[in-house]
Amino acid sequence: MRVRSKFDPTKILPLALVLFLPGVITAKSREWKNATVAAIAVGSADNGTAVMPVGTIWLGVRITTDCIGYRIETEDMIYILEYCYNPVVQHPWPGQHSRNRAPDVTLNGKTKIAIEGHDAHILDDSGKDVKVPIMEKVAKPQNKAQ
Repeated sequence: MRVRSKFDPTKILPLALVLFLPGVITAKSREWKNATVAAIAVGSADNGTAVMPVGTIWLGVRITTDCIGYRIETEDMIYILEYCYNPVVQHPWPGQHSRNRAPDVTLNGKTKIAIEGHDAHILDDSGKDVKVPIMEKVAKPQNKAQ
């Protein structure tokens, strides 16, 4: 006796199109600009103390976050970006961009930048797109020919 399968691939295809097509249609390409990494500043911020019970005592542990500031210059703008990460914390909290490490960019090296609202997307040295909040934007003065 032959058992008929109720799986019909022709019914799955329209469902897949309905689920995945809107994401493809609404995806927008970024407008990349050539840029230079003009400065990199490294610092850390103290985010308080976590207190937890260990056996019969309470143990306090400092929580620090490493932050790296970047000055990225394009033809007409200067962007100050700040990338923060904490490799000790297992789950990122709001405002933490990565648990592992900062983007791999070279000082005075070339990169590309795209602006999206209050965030910038930069390409690191390996070509990976990294989203970084913009802390400050400064317009470069226009050179007037006399």
